[in-house]
Amino acid sequence: MHTDDRVVPLRQVRHAECSTCPRNQVCFSRFADGDLASSLEGLRVSTRLLHRGDHVFFSGQPCTSLAIVKSGHVKTTIVSAEGEEQITGFCGPGELLGADGLATKLHNVDVVALGTVSVCIMNIDTLLRAGTRHEVLVNILSGQIVSGERLLLTLGKLDAEQRLAAFLLEQSRARHRAGFSERCFTLPMSRADIGNHLNLAVETVSRLFTRFRQRGLIRFERNEVHWLDVDGLAKVREEPLGCQAAG
Repeated sequence: MHTDDRVVPLRQVRHAECSTCPRNQVCFSRFADGDLASSLEGLRVSTRLLHRGDHVFFSGQPCTSLAIVKSGHVKTTIVSAEGEEQITGFCGPGELLGADGLATKLHNVDVVALGTVSVCIMNIDTLLRAGTRHEVLVNILSGQIVSGERLLLTLGKLDAEQRLAAFLLEQSRARHRAGFSERCFTLPMSRADIGNHLNLAVETVSRLFTRFRQRGLIRFERNEVHWLDVDGLAKVREEPLGCQAAG
C-alpha cells in the first residue's frame, strides 16, 4: 500500500491542520471543543494518503482504530459465500469508517479507496477512554450505521428507477452535509459499482441515466454531475416515471 503517514497530537492537528482544512466543519474536529477537547488531549491522529484500490480496513482485521475521510471517496464491500463482491455503501468527506467493528472487535467490511483518498486514523481504545463525553462519539457512529441500514432496507423495496433516484438523492445529501453543492458534484464510483450496490445490471444503470437525462432530472458528462433536479428525483423516488406518465 502506498501511504504517507504522520502521527501528531490532536491539539496540534486541530489548531495547525483542522483550522485550515475545508472539511473542518463536517469531520471529527468540530466535536473537539470544550470539555471533550480536554479529555482528548492524549489522543494521537495519523493522517494517511491512499490511492485507488488501497484498503483503509480489511474485513476480518482487528478493529483497533477508526478513520474519518478527509478528502476523496471510498466504497465498503463484503464478499459472499460464492466469492462475489457486494458493495454495501460509499463514503466521502467527513464520514466515519470502521464503526462496523465496534461490537465484534473485527472489521466486517473491506474499505477501499475509489481514487486518491486522505483519511485521519484514530486509535479506538484511546478514543473510548477519553472521558465521560465519549458517548457523543458513540452516538455519531451509531447514527451513521442506522442511516446506512435504513438506506439498504429502502432500496430492497424499490424498482430500478426508484433505486437509482434514491441513490442519487443520498449522494446529493452526502455532498450537502460535507459542505458541497447538492446539485453539482462528482460521482466517483463507476456505473458498474453503482449497479453492484443497487443490484442492477450495468446496462440498466446506463439506460436509466439516459432516461433521467432525457427527462431533465440530471445533466452530466461522464461522472461530473452539472445539475441534479432534487425535487424531480424525489418524486421519482415515490412514484416511477412510468406510473407518472400513466397518471
